[in-house]
Amino acid sequence: MQLLALQTLQRYLDHAVEHPDLASGNRSHSVDMRYAWFAALALTTAQTLWLLVGRHAIWQRSINSILRQHQSFMESGHFMCDDFDPDFVSLLRTRFPGLKCADPNVLRTPDH
Repeated sequence: MQLLALQTLQRYLDHAVEHPDLASGNRSHSVDMRYAWFAALALTTAQTLWLLVGRHAIWQRSINSILRQHQSFMESGHFMCDDFDPDFVSLLRTRFPGLKCADPNVLRTPDH
């Protein structure tokens, strides 16, 4: 599990290096398609790590770091909560009380 988690984190970090403008997650403006893609990748990575090794403190720090970088996305109303494990979403709601789930019945794109 540790090796799979490390590989998962490394793939995410490779994307972060390729897209440093998206990796910071520091968004004061609206969510565009590129950032929505990257944020979804980041949150999927965090969820995968949480499922694989989330009980280990050293991995919790990595997960928290990824989540903190994309708090604004989770609070933007573009986050598709239904695409994630319900227990993971509950964890996010606890850590980020401002989390706003997108309405799965409304097809919308970032910036609209």
